[in-house]
Amino acid sequence: MNSDGSSIDGTVTQMFRRNLQIETSSTRTGQHQNVGNENDQNSMNNPQEVRVQGQGRAVIKRTTAKTTVASTLARPRTTVSSSVSQPYRVYEAAEYYRRKKELHLKQIKEEEERQRKHVAKPMPNFKAIHEKVLAAKRDSAETCVSPETPEVLRRGLAMKEKQKQKIMEFQSKLAERPPIVKRSVKVLNKEVFQPKLPSHPPIKVVPFHLSMSDRLKERKQWDENYQSELAKKKEMEQKKLAEEEARNRQLLRDQTVFKAQPNPFKKYEVVSEEA
Repeated sequence: MNSDGSSIDGTVTQMFRRNLQIETSSTRTGQHQNVGNENDQNSMNNPQEVRVQGQGRAVIKRTTAKTTVASTLARPRTTVSSSVSQPYRVYEAAEYYRRKKELHLKQIKEEEERQRKHVAKPMPNFKAIHEKVLAAKRDSAETCVSPETPEVLRRGLAMKEKQKQKIMEFQSKLAERPPIVKRSVKVLNKEVFQPKLPSHPPIKVVPFHLSMSDRLKERKQWDENYQSELAKKKEMEQKKLAEEEARNRQLLRDQTVFKAQPNPFKKYEVVSEEA
């Protein structure tokens, strides 16, 4: 059995034991209650005497009606439906916990499905937002009625004076600067560059002979010799092939000539060559 089943069985067993303890205690309490009820009835008939159950003997006490009522209210009582104990329904408890577990699993499954489900958010209503912003701007009160206040005019005049002062300083600096004098172009007055040849005599050209021509001649001679050897070898192979074919042809002709065969059932006499 799995862990859930074992936990359910353990819980059911504990509840069963607790119920037995409650039934036993209720039975004992009922017996004491019956004795107390009898004493109350006797006290109602005779308010001067009340029997109190002690340790193995009856004790008579003188009481009044007030002390009887107070003692009756202070005494703890346990109401029992019947003196017969009802059997504990184990299977109903197991079914109750099983249904509770199924309900819990069902709630978890529904929550997981709800989280997996994608719900797209609606597109915002830009038109309403723009209308709201424009209405707020239109209804807003003007904070500045006139843009030209005395403070603004004072600062503007000060800035204009500073700007005029800067312009005058710049013009005075331009007047103090020395005039610009152009420089003469020395490149235009220079002579054109002409290369000068060296003074040593020219080198005499001596005829020379390269080894490339010798190598070409040797290569050509070797190719001719190689081609002639290949031609001779090919001619000899063709000649051998023709001789072999003629030999085979003659052998086939000799094999096709009819020759008399000796009779295998006739005995021939052997004749010596000397006779």
